[in-house]
Amino acid sequence: MKSKFYLSLILLAFASAGLRAQTLKEIPELKTRVVDQTGTLNESERSTLEERLMRAETEQGIQIFILIVDDTAPEAIEAYSIRVAEAWKPGQKKKDDGVLFLISKNNHTARIEVGYGLEGAIPDVVAKRILDEQVFPSFKEEKYFNGIDAGVTSILERILAEQSAEPPQEATVSTQRVSDKVLIITYLCILVGGYILRFILDAILGDLLGHFVGGLSGGVIAFGFSLYALGEGFLSAVYVGGAFFLAIALGLSLLWIILSIATGGKVNISGGGGSFGGGGASSRW
Repeated sequence: MKSKFYLSLILLAFASAGLRAQTLKEIPELKTRVVDQTGTLNESERSTLEERLMRAETEQGIQIFILIVDDTAPEAIEAYSIRVAEAWKPGQKKKDDGVLFLISKNNHTARIEVGYGLEGAIPDVVAKRILDEQVFPSFKEEKYFNGIDAGVTSILERILAEQSAEPPQEATVSTQRVSDKVLIITYLCILVGGYILRFILDAILGDLLGHFVGGLSGGVIAFGFSLYALGEGFLSAVYVGGAFFLAIALGLSLLWIILSIATGGKVNISGGGGSFGGGGASSRW
């Protein structure tokens, strides 16, 4: 949390005020991802770690820097680590997802400094556990490369686990919008096509059979399409409502047929308030 950072800066300011007479340890220039000022790692070990960190950065976007110093005097490792992190700035801008792995060899201390963006993946208790359980057992046997490599492994595992647990929100929203557009266009086509089909069937098959076949096909198609649309997004309710409406239309078509048969084709039905735009045709025999 940022409050923790501000508290650290305050403590650093007080510590600096008390150490004005002393010279603070210089922050080394960042030329490689692994900076060893003590000669603890041989060239092969340093190259192996460098290559691993470069892969993590290029393939997964995870930036980890390693610094090995003899000590951090006159500062505590926490204060020196903050100064180094602020100078080197590991991680992506605005994501704050970098890691500084600092080892103070002569003091037998180490610190894992994480950016704000990784405080969920590597909280303080987890960082301490990585040091105590993965790093220090090898350090106690003076197998520094093994301890650092094990620490990097644990850090990467925690970050990757956090990343894999996050749903791809942007991709999901984008896919959903495309799906909704396709579904609503198709639905409108079905509505328009249903009316066209009904008039065609009326002309070919007659009023009764045309109403029946048109209503049946429109209702079945729309109902099946609405079932498909379930779970496809917030427009599902529209599709289901449309299916319900067309199912009622199918029922009314069937009722029309039954009443027409029962009354010899003469049915008295009150108007439903429909509007007309002049469409239609006249003919004579």
